[in-house]
Amino acid sequence: MKRLIVGALSILLVSLAVAPAARTQVRKGNDDTQMNSISKQVPQITPFNLVYRAYQGDFSEQGIPGYTRLLTAYRFGEINPEDLVKSAVRANRLPPSTLSDESYLSAVRFYLRDLSRIER
Repeated sequence: MKRLIVGALSILLVSLAVAPAARTQVRKGNDDTQMNSISKQVPQITPFNLVYRAYQGDFSEQGIPGYTRLLTAYRFGEINPEDLVKSAVRANRLPPSTLSDESYLSAVRFYLRDLSRIER
């Protein structure tokens, strides 16, 4: 009988120790779900697609010219990668945090430079 009581208490103690850890994992999952839903509210486009969309004139409402005028403005320093990212943020195509993402800005710079070389 003592063994049964000791066994039952052991199982009870182990289950009490495991339950908070399981609840923590569930909470983390909910936090991840909340973060995913927040990031889904503002779509993120790749640097290549940003430059391509700008070239196609998708950001003309935000003051970014399309086609050859975009490339001319870039060559003369009238438009820079930050301007493109700002226009995408205003159009709700990128989150504002992208403005401080140096790797993203560098990639946008690369694609703008590459496209302007092709157009010459």
